[in-house]
Amino acid sequence: SLFSQCSFVWQSEPHPRKKEISMSSSSSATPFPVEGIIPKQDIGVESFLQNFPTFDGRGVIVGLFDSGIDPAAEGLQVTSDGKRKIIDIVDCSGSGDVVTSTIRKTEKDSSSSSSSSLSSSQEGLTIKGLTGRTLQLNPNWVNPSGEWYVGFKNLWDLYPRSFRSTIEQHRKTQWAEKQSHLVASLSR
Repeated sequence: SLFSQCSFVWQSEPHPRKKEISMSSSSSATPFPVEGIIPKQDIGVESFLQNFPTFDGRGVIVGLFDSGIDPAAEGLQVTSDGKRKIIDIVDCSGSGDVVTSTIRKTEKDSSSSSSSSLSSSQEGLTIKGLTGRTLQLNPNWVNPSGEWYVGFKNLWDLYPRSFRSTIEQHRKTQWAEKQSHLVASLSR
């Protein structure tokens, strides 16, 4: 349904951006083949870095405007000299649109399967969302407090205005067709 609700969750911290979030990748996962996407060999990056090993951006700060990144992505964690790669993130896509002042504690899901490859401390971690739905948490998320800020927003409110107008027009057309059939059946 277009009127679905989105649930928003993050760990309970005084300032969530100030703490590194550990997101370890599964050792059994097949790495994504980035060779074709980032052709380092084709453009000479590998030979350049062999000749100039410290010319890799050390000490350079870059500001980016983007529609969204995954700050937990492996390639965005640590620089070549061991420093944090992301200094700060400012969400310009509507930060604050969702009130997330309610805190929920992590629960153990009794319905989770014991045949899972996750350890018993990781499997079946859930929280109760504000809509009453049970939200399954990523077992790789590290949150020692076990407290999560939650909120929700109607998905309809997140759609761009032009998309909402298209859907509204489509619904009016559908309603008009049904209505004309009902009127025609009543006038027989």
